[in-house]
Amino acid sequence: MYFFGPSNVKSRGSGPKPGGIGRFEVTRNQDRRSVTLSWEPVENATGYNISFGADRGKLYNDYIVYGDSTVTINILNVNKPYHFTIEAFNENGITKSGEIVTAP
Repeated sequence: MYFFGPSNVKSRGSGPKPGGIGRFEVTRNQDRRSVTLSWEPVENATGYNISFGADRGKLYNDYIVYGDSTVTINILNVNKPYHFTIEAFNENGITKSGEIVTAP
């Protein structure tokens, strides 16, 4: 299940946050309006928040993924590089990846 929009995850649990994202890959597809993201699933993660944008310092677009470790986003401008980061979350909080990956 995928949601597109702002992320507003609040911590409500008392257990551990999910672990960090190990592998995060971004592949620009043949149709340059499209990019496929994949990552290693994180134990005890409820979902993942993907932030992205055309400016590395302005990742203002969010895509939320539940129950999957891959997603294709089809809303990019053809001639611009895009930058992506991913966070895992559950009821106990958010674990940021810290890594920004670029799709040329």
